[in-house]
Amino acid sequence: MKFLDFIDLEYINQALVFETPESKVFGKIETYSCKSVGLDKKLFSKMETKISNEIKEAASISPDCTYFGSLISKRSPFGSLKDLSSRKVFYHLISTLNASFPDYEFSDLKPDQFEKIHSLNNAVNAINQALISCGGQSVVNSFGLWEAIDKIIDLEDTEIYSYIPDMDADPFTEVGCM
Repeated sequence: MKFLDFIDLEYINQALVFETPESKVFGKIETYSCKSVGLDKKLFSKMETKISNEIKEAASISPDCTYFGSLISKRSPFGSLKDLSSRKVFYHLISTLNASFPDYEFSDLKPDQFEKIHSLNNAVNAINQALISCGGQSVVNSFGLWEAIDKIIDLEDTEIYSYIPDMDADPFTEVGCM
């Protein structure tokens, strides 16, 4: 993944770092291409081998499985992981997390650690509410957050996924972190 620098996001990113008596917020919006480069290609190859083997193993147990590993009976939020296009979405999300947080490794995440958000309005409202609850009312109302994002990506034509951290293993689930 390659980081894409958009000047429209600089002002918003500055506004996403703020402190109130109750909280400290260190927010950022980053954009990345989905074109695999160097480490992404290696990650894709490693994960593709691992998942392909798990799918074959799961299929030998249950030929109708759409998932893998210990979660054979469940569907992934990306669709059937037998389909390369579904697996690519999963790989891109992991690559994005790895690029966004280079001090951490997300390669061992499972598909059930993501949730597909089916409504743009639900995602926007959840993010707005989280920002407002931390004292970021001005970011939501004054800085054109969603207009800037919509200029870069067509929000109406996006698939939205939410990362669901493992509370025991995720580095960002410290007390008081969101």
